[in-house]
Amino acid sequence: MKNRMTWMRYVALFALIGLTFTACRMDDDNMIELLPVKVADVPGEYTGKTVIRQDNLSKNYPISFDASADAIVFEDFPLEQIVSSIIADPIEVKETLDALQNVSYTMGYTAELASHEKEVLLSLEMQALQFEMPIDGETKMVVVHFKEKGFGTYYATSMGRELYLGFEANKIEVDGTELPTINPINFLVGGLRK
Repeated sequence: MKNRMTWMRYVALFALIGLTFTACRMDDDNMIELLPVKVADVPGEYTGKTVIRQDNLSKNYPISFDASADAIVFEDFPLEQIVSSIIADPIEVKETLDALQNVSYTMGYTAELASHEKEVLLSLEMQALQFEMPIDGETKMVVVHFKEKGFGTYYATSMGRELYLGFEANKIEVDGTELPTINPINFLVGGLRK
């Protein structure tokens, strides 16, 4: 229950940040309004930032991703918190991250136009993230499991078209063995369409 409340606080915070950015986009007299959108507007290339939070640590990373009609693809998924959940030594974490090639991740989604037709709501269909990683001189398979559903929202203003996503990693396996306990890793991604 506590994790759910914490997750909901992050969702609320993320929404508040998005609204703040929208509210700050004003010309001299008027706040910029949301423009009508369609589900077909979501596909495209996006760049922005991701905020990754685990425990009381929060880090920002630049990110880019592509959206098609039913999937979102990250060509270089941020792995630092995942790797540091497996390896405790910060020096080894850095060496491991340097040794890893870009790890791509694809998630499916379904989209629905909000009743006011100025926002598209996304329901993310999370898949397991799999990649090989050097651990103690051996290459091991890492599988990261996410909560079944994530969320997303797409909207447009005269300043641009934006897509925000939120999801949570809650289980990590190394060579088929689940790590005893990990604190959930929350991903909040915001991107502006190119």
